[in-house]
Amino acid sequence: MNTAMDRWIVGHHLFIVTIQGIILCLLNFEDNIKKKQLGLARKELLDASKLLSASASSMKLASSFSKKQYLDVIRPSMPENFSGLDMVDHKEMINVMKRIKPFLLSLPKELYEAKDIFNKSLSQAYDMHIYVCDQFVEDESSLRAVSSQASATESLSKIKKQRLKNIGENDSHLSPKQHQNSSKTEVK
Repeated sequence: MNTAMDRWIVGHHLFIVTIQGIILCLLNFEDNIKKKQLGLARKELLDASKLLSASASSMKLASSFSKKQYLDVIRPSMPENFSGLDMVDHKEMINVMKRIKPFLLSLPKELYEAKDIFNKSLSQAYDMHIYVCDQFVEDESSLRAVSSQASATESLSKIKKQRLKNIGENDSHLSPKQHQNSSKTEVK
């Protein structure tokens, strides 16, 4: 695996597999929370966290080549308005995160630490995506929103902030009632 295209393809394949694993873990988390099986719910949330970290590593692998290689080889191979947001698996992961939001915002105290780890792993995945965009497109708009005034990294930073806020980043210290009051916004 010496070429930029090989790294790009293999990295994205790994990314898709990790997303599929995250989906399964979050669905199992939801099921276990509903059944009040807190130990199993904790395990699934921690496994999803590990997979989020692995997804960040797969993004790093997928982008471990020069900007020149990106511009000369990778970018010309990508369809117009390319975005991972259009991938079926990524859409499903976002939908599952929206679905489990009420559970994340009203966790029993025993799961606060696991949620903090999940939040940090999600943040890490966004940070890697921001790093990749910064490495290749710098201040340009995202490929999906070429008419946007915001750079790709600014757009991703806003999405990251909103998604983490919507699932209650850094709120494990809140009481269940405070968690419920913080759940009035939607995950985008």
